[in-house]
Amino acid sequence: INSFLVTIYYNVIIAWCLFYFFASFRRTLPWSGCDNWWNTPSCSNPDGSRNSTANFLCLSGNPLNNCSIPTSPPEEYFDHFVLRRSDSMEAMGSPHWPLALCLLLAWILVAICIIQGIKSSGKN
Repeated sequence: INSFLVTIYYNVIIAWCLFYFFASFRRTLPWSGCDNWWNTPSCSNPDGSRNSTANFLCLSGNPLNNCSIPTSPPEEYFDHFVLRRSDSMEAMGSPHWPLALCLLLAWILVAICIIQGIKSSGKN
């Protein structure tokens, strides 16, 4: 039962990898900028200019108020688009179907490996 639980854990990670793999075929990478619907005001490009003090992004002129730690576009892509992470546990949201299909593909790959068995490991 322990190996089954580890398989569930690693299949989720493989699903994330497959999701990024398929998303990387676009002309411009979706995690390359801060001008997408999933980005927050604290998103900042590493090469972009920003009003920052000691690694804090100040959204107003007063550095004591309304400052937050800046986040990178890839971090926001993973949190807000891939995972669709919400602020609370009560807001579950709907399934992210492209990610669910990647998880299904990961389980299909596991099933193929189990069906093939030891003969696919190179031993004759």
